[in-house]
Amino acid sequence: MKWIKSNKGLLLSVAFMLMTLTVFGPIELYLTNSSEFWFDFPEMLKISGILTAVAGAVLMGIGLILRGKARSFFSALVFAVTLCLYIQGNFLNIDYGVLDGRAIDWSAHVQYAVTNTLCWGVCITILLLLWKKKPELFDRIARITALLIMAVQILTIGMLFVNNDVLAADKKSRISTDHMMEIGSEDNIVIFILDTFDDPLMDSIMETDGDHYRTFFTDFTRFTDCAASGATTAAAMPILISGEYYTNGLSYNDYVSSVFNSDGLYDTLKDQNYSINMYTESIYVGTGANGYVENYVEGAGQPNSYMGLASKYGSFTLFKYMPHILKQYFWLYTGEFDAYKPGESYVMDEAAFYNTLVTERLQITEKNSFQLIHLTGAHYPYTINEFAQPDEAATREQQA
Repeated sequence: MKWIKSNKGLLLSVAFMLMTLTVFGPIELYLTNSSEFWFDFPEMLKISGILTAVAGAVLMGIGLILRGKARSFFSALVFAVTLCLYIQGNFLNIDYGVLDGRAIDWSAHVQYAVTNTLCWGVCITILLLLWKKKPELFDRIARITALLIMAVQILTIGMLFVNNDVLAADKKSRISTDHMMEIGSEDNIVIFILDTFDDPLMDSIMETDGDHYRTFFTDFTRFTDCAASGATTAAAMPILISGEYYTNGLSYNDYVSSVFNSDGLYDTLKDQNYSINMYTESIYVGTGANGYVENYVEGAGQPNSYMGLASKYGSFTLFKYMPHILKQYFWLYTGEFDAYKPGESYVMDEAAFYNTLVTERLQITEKNSFQLIHLTGAHYPYTINEFAQPDEAATREQQA
């Protein structure tokens, strides 16, 4: 009890930072974007626990190594930085767009970078000067502010939790790689969906090396009189799979699940002895696929690496809370979370898919085969070259 009293400043500051960065931050991001993540809420709590344990050990370790005035200064600095993190994450961020792999033009935000950095500098300087000049007043302000904000964060999590049915058993599923290399001995339907691969890009490629590609596509038909049905993958994939448009009458998850076989296509395929397999994100298939899609698996499963996923999710959280000048070091593509899916889960990865094609023998089955294979195509970031090999310097045309 005496130890707690003598270190209450350190304990409160560390608790304030942990609550903001490793508890409230990660959980709030999950609850407001739960449909975007492949893993369940219980896994999110484990990730939060890992981040809290690691960050707490580091912060408390540093604080306890320091003595006297140095420990008091460290506690004041942790409080000041955390307050700035909270303000940044909730009030000062500008629109950076969707983290879908498209690079952010940081040079377009120079003026904001200057003002944002000044705000951080002024806030931290004022608080540290107050700690130096009037330590008792600083302690009182820090205690009230930290406790008030933590109470607000707890209340916010509670409200978000009530409004988001994240514990529903049917909210998450996964798509396995089962049957990917199986084809029927008689009839097969194989559909490749290449993300963001549009007509203008095809025109560009044909203009670059038209003779080669015209020969290559001799037995193919190209339709140039089509209209787009969905502007993003989330809107387009369910339409391509089901033929049904999203009219906002239901939640997105309910829409995807309810329209899976609304036109009877998949009943017809089953009646014609087709094995139905879809290799895409499970959110685009929905629970309505259960009983139709053979590689559909109920339940999201556990990450193949909790530490890896926690590290990636920590960067995701820090991107929101860090000052503008540091955000570029925590920028990520949300598709990077897929690397931590359970083993045998389908991940859109051209290099891995190509490697499977050239190294594994096709299995011939008695059933006919319907396969829908969703690949990265021309979607940024561009990390695959024309030989289907990883290449961080690849262009859009090379990846296409």
